[in-house]
Amino acid sequence: MNSTRENILRQLPEISKIRDADLREKVIAVWVDAVDSSEYSPDEVSSCPASLKLPPEVTLIEHTRAVAQTADFILTTFAAYRTKSPVIDRDTLLAGALLHDVGKLLEYCREDGRWQVSHLGTLMRHPTIGALLAARYRLPAEVVEMVALHSYEGEKSNRSSAAKVLIHADLAHFEPFL
Repeated sequence: MNSTRENILRQLPEISKIRDADLREKVIAVWVDAVDSSEYSPDEVSSCPASLKLPPEVTLIEHTRAVAQTADFILTTFAAYRTKSPVIDRDTLLAGALLHDVGKLLEYCREDGRWQVSHLGTLMRHPTIGALLAARYRLPAEVVEMVALHSYEGEKSNRSSAAKVLIHADLAHFEPFL
């Protein structure tokens, strides 16, 4: 096992909750590719910020874990109350939640000790970068859609129910810090 893969699995234990082995491996492959394509060593990934608008101690890894756990909790709550909830596949939602911000590894860079938007990040934001990575590894269209549309890029799109859950989970761990 390579060190990038080991680090991703250690830092994002929620990946192990994806029951579908093929989907789980594709999620890992996207993270490994993003890390290997970024300026970060596998050990430095944990220092990437969740957002340049948030305090630096709110990291991408921490945010990703919180979003995945929150999205999963929302599905658990739907099931507990047996509401007329939409049918959302848990593995698909977890994959989307775990990948929603993976593009930030390429959107952000550190120059002169400061985090800033990279050259690629000036051309496209993390939802597009992440969706391209997810599509490269042939993740299901539903996962690619969640990654692509989870931010304001998706405001005029017809988002799936899973994408709507992801947006709320994402905002729950973003907006309170602003």
